[in-house]
Amino acid sequence: MLAVGDGYLRTWVEQTAADRADHAELSASTACRAWRLAEDGRHCAKADAAAWVLERAPDMEAARSALGAGTAPQARPVDDAALLSQLAAVPAVESVRDPQ
Repeated sequence: MLAVGDGYLRTWVEQTAADRADHAELSASTACRAWRLAEDGRHCAKADAAAWVLERAPDMEAARSALGAGTAPQARPVDDAALLSQLAAVPAVESVRDPQ
């Protein structure tokens, strides 16, 4: 599952910024889920994974946006730069940190 998630995240990073915006929320959730799966072996719901990430890294704005996206109609969209920063911090997404 980690390899599949990593592949989706690599594809997201390789898209143009305009195209990334369409899938930013899903990518943020995927990164959260990958992080949790890598850390404790649990595959969980998107909201649970985002909450888990925020317990460990409260400054992860992309995780906060992803958490609010499913529950709050006025939630802010996931910021491209915040998500790229989050991906770089997630141990389970090696190819995103070094896509070469």
